[in-house]
Amino acid sequence: MFFSRYHFKRGYKRLAAFFLDAAGGLLFFGLRRTAPLEIGRLQRVLFIRIDQIGDIALMMPALRAFREKFPQIRLDILTTPEGAALLQQENLPGTILVFENGWFRKTSFWKRWSEALRLTAKLRANHYDAAVDFRGDLRTIVLMALAGIPERVGYGMTGGKFLLTRTGRYWHDLHQVHLNMALLGFFGLESRAVLPEPFQISEDEKKNFWSGSGRGILLKSMPLIVVHTGAGQPEKIWEKHKYRRLVERMLKDRLGHVVLAGTEAERPAFGEIQPGHAHLTDLRGKTSLRELLVLLSAADIFVGGDSGPAHLAAAQGARVVVIFKGPNAPEIWHPWAKKLYGVRHPVPCPACGREKCPRRKQACLETIPARQVYEALLEAWHDTLVEYPLLPPVQPALEEF
Repeated sequence: MFFSRYHFKRGYKRLAAFFLDAAGGLLFFGLRRTAPLEIGRLQRVLFIRIDQIGDIALMMPALRAFREKFPQIRLDILTTPEGAALLQQENLPGTILVFENGWFRKTSFWKRWSEALRLTAKLRANHYDAAVDFRGDLRTIVLMALAGIPERVGYGMTGGKFLLTRTGRYWHDLHQVHLNMALLGFFGLESRAVLPEPFQISEDEKKNFWSGSGRGILLKSMPLIVVHTGAGQPEKIWEKHKYRRLVERMLKDRLGHVVLAGTEAERPAFGEIQPGHAHLTDLRGKTSLRELLVLLSAADIFVGGDSGPAHLAAAQGARVVVIFKGPNAPEIWHPWAKKLYGVRHPVPCPACGREKCPRRKQACLETIPARQVYEALLEAWHDTLVEYPLLPPVQPALEEF
């Protein structure tokens, strides 16, 4: 069916989006433009990414490609407070605009939309020549239209496609990095091999972290392994007792210096593990987002769920061991890493897209044993050893796990 292309889990929402686009297409017939964009007339462009930190990381290759191709164009970014924190050292040729009460914040309808209307007035005053919505969100498309931006580029996967002046074909089996890059085709950027793009970190940030929260972490003498136990959605969190067993085994086998990252709220559930161990540092609840970037930039290996920090670790160049939640499609959403070690359990309901599993037992996560994750970790660890030629030989025995 035509309405199956829309990114809604419930059928009635997809049907509503289809009829909205059908009616809008009749009312705004002829709005879509087919002639190439006149790049020479573009002076100010807006990129919009109002969602999660992982989505910001997946946008970075497109952001860097646009800046390299068009250094003369002023490029502004509209994003969340977390996105602004990640981008603060990027030396952008424009401004970072912050949507404090964005679409995915837990706040009141009135508070969100009153800020959205104020943002609309600000965007209109900035006189943008073009804007790109990488998410394909109806609310963002309406924002661009109300702001009077003449060239509006995006996918419109939740409706509102008729308000876009240029819309690309959304390939459902294409990774998000490639989908983001595809939108830049309207600006004349050709498809090419895309590498992970790290977030920039100042020398002062590094110095402050390693002399503060990061003091005591052993560097250069052994691999640095960061373990992140949380996730934005509870359904993406692997069982705590398995994380505990995994970390205890890392320490027993002396694989490297292990750092626990996450929030203070995760500490009670996870508990203390061998406090005072020379090769373990617990930084849960002790790092800001910028400090986490510094830590991940030094990490050799990251271990954790399908979450924002996994995407950040990939962007910063770490080898990433990801425990994938079955309802997500790793082929489309996996961290854009130079080396990825994915762990997933096959289930009869893959990539269901549900935020909450209707089954009593979430088979896609709960059936992943600690040994399976440890095997992936060992593969990443062996790939790391070439950088540590003086490390004493270790022969982990999986049969004892």
